[in-house]
Amino acid sequence: MVALLSIVSMIAVAPIEGVVLDPSGRPVQGAAVGNTFVISSNAPKAQIGYGEAPLVTDINGRFTLDSSVLYNKTLVAVKENLAGLVEVGSSTRRVTLRLKPLQKVSLDIVNQDRLPTKDPSVSVTFNENVIGYLSGQWGLSRIQVPASKLGVTVIAAGSRMASGNIQNGKLRLPVLAAEWAKLIGRKAPSITPTDTTPGFKVSSLKGKWIVLDFWATWCGPCIQKMPEWFELYETMKIKRDKFEIIAFHSPDGASYAATESSVGAIVKRNWAGTKPPFPLFFDKTGKTQRAFGIEAYPTTLLISPDGKVVGTVTPKEMLSRLERL
Repeated sequence: MVALLSIVSMIAVAPIEGVVLDPSGRPVQGAAVGNTFVISSNAPKAQIGYGEAPLVTDINGRFTLDSSVLYNKTLVAVKENLAGLVEVGSSTRRVTLRLKPLQKVSLDIVNQDRLPTKDPSVSVTFNENVIGYLSGQWGLSRIQVPASKLGVTVIAAGSRMASGNIQNGKLRLPVLAAEWAKLIGRKAPSITPTDTTPGFKVSSLKGKWIVLDFWATWCGPCIQKMPEWFELYETMKIKRDKFEIIAFHSPDGASYAATESSVGAIVKRNWAGTKPPFPLFFDKTGKTQRAFGIEAYPTTLLISPDGKVVGTVTPKEMLSRLERL
């Protein structure tokens, strides 16, 4: 029995061997392989997903994957403006990923509440597995992904999450205003953390511009974008008496101590050893997140010195605002 169990165990963790080929069928050296990919903003250039440590193909276009690290049933390979994917079954031991050029996808997002909709964040699904996050208007080629299996989910600034299917390279989505968008111009709800970075006083926020970044350690886009706030915080340190950045974790982050190991791993793996220079907030009750109408991560809101919700904000927009102070 022990021997049989050992054999079953060995089969369960057997590696997957794969090869990545270009559109002409030649091996691709240096292609990145993982479960998700990212399309950079305003350009058809792909990279393997937020914070992952991708496999890289050798000179023969080959790679070996420990199947135990797979968190969905799809493998994606990318190199610059080429991408390919393959479904992985429980008994799969060899895979071939054929790269195809990315194609443009036209997004038409209509907000039925007539609030401004901008900066769509798009995730691509294949057979209900998330395979890609897009910033801009690019997607996988229809040639390599059957249209009936390809779907998208859009989170746009000021709008609730909406989902649909791409048809002939186009997507039209009617959306409703996000709950937080209805707070714009109104007094911000109370910020009530149950725990914070040791030594930080919530009272010090009074009268400052507050960047309230709702994030989570499990959120890939959050991890990818956070260093931009690090840079802003250091660049504008001469004006820190006028603003503060708060990284407010999702309710599953119970306390600073509870997430310290997770944050530490991200610091080492994704943030080049840089620790968050601004305070981390936690509210395990979820009261603050509900009060602000947070429905997706990351959501980054700006609160004015007089306590009103201005709307979402990017590091570039905040830098411009601070430079004028």
